[in-house]
Formats: sequence, C-alpha cells, structure tokens
Amino acid sequence: MLISVTDAAYYEYDIHKVYGWCMIYFWIIVCAVGTTSRLLGLIRRVKMSENTVATTSKRLSGFQKVDVWLRKVFTTPAVFGFRCSQPYGWCTIPARAQSFTIFVFVLLNVVACTASYRLTDGNIYWPAKSAQLLRYVSDRTGIVSLANFPLIWLFGMRNDLLLWLTGWGFGTFNAFHRWIARVSTVQAVLHSIGYTVMI
Repeated sequence: MLISVTDAAYYEYDIHKVYGWCMIYFWIIVCAVGTTSRLLGLIRRVKMSENTVATTSKRLSGFQKVDVWLRKVFTTPAVFGFRCSQPYGWCTIPARAQSFTIFVFVLLNVVACTASYRLTDGNIYWPAKSAQLLRYVSDRTGIVSLANFPLIWLFGMRNDLLLWLTGWGFGTFNAFHRWIARVSTVQAVLHSIGYTVMI
C-alpha cells in the first residue's frame, strides 16, 4: 500500500496525541481501580458492622478469601527483601502493586515512544528515512513528556482529592510522582537531543 507524504505526516501528528492521552487514561484507570477497591472495602465494613448477630464460625466468604490472598501476595509485600519500601541504589522500590503499576507505566511509555512510525519516500523536508524517524521520535517524546507533566503535579500534592478517593497514602502517590517525573525527564532529554541533531 502506497502512503502519501501528507497522509503519513497527519497520521504521525494524530498518533502522537493519542499516545499522549494514553498516559492520562492509564492513570485514570489506576485511580478508578483504587477508588473501586476502597468503595468495596467500605461496603464490606458497613455490612460487617450491620451484622449484629454473633457468629461462632470463623470461615471467610469467597470475597474475603480473595481479598486476603491479594493482600498477602500482591498489594502489601515487598518486591524483594523484607520491607515494603526497600532502598535500592538511588531509588526506593515500593510494594509489589505499586511496582507493578510503575513497571506497566514505564513499559507503556517505551511502547508509545517506539511504535507506529510511518516513513515514506519522497518527503521534501526529510528525504532520508532516518531524518524522518528522528523528527517523529523527537516530536513524540516531546508530546508524551508534556502529557506526563500534569500527572507529575497531580501526584505530587499532599492535600489531594485522589488521596481520599483511593485511600492510598502519600507515599504511594509520591512513588508515582517520582517515576512519572523520571520518565518524563528522559523523554524531554531525548526530545532535545533529537532536535539538536536535526538542527
């Protein structure tokens, strides 16, 4: 299939914006999962407090078994070591659930900055495909980095509505804040290097 130069350029501009919005959608989903988890926990506590009949049975319901298993295996323990937040080199490794979320975010950023480039022959501005790729990578890293900036600010606040909605501590949001800032900084540096090489 032959792609025209203008179609490829418009495609790249559109896909840059899509990948930028993907970062925001990712964190909306993460916070929605946290809010839903907190809401389910509150409902469970209300139901337990309404249960005034004393029961001698210590058996857990299916939901409680899943909740206990998730806490024991995924949300509470450290990724490695013995403490929940383990210092390692120049950073602190958070608990498994936070580390998994951060890993998925970093992976999403890598994919967003390396996938879906359309290079064409006959481009009058950048005839070499390497120059086209450099331009598109520089543009995308800049746009995705810019999309991450509001998230840095949002997760860096101490008095945040999201803290209350999700029930997570400030340390959780601080870990997200730091990793978003690191990824965004690397993207901004790549953006700057790319444009410097082009000029």
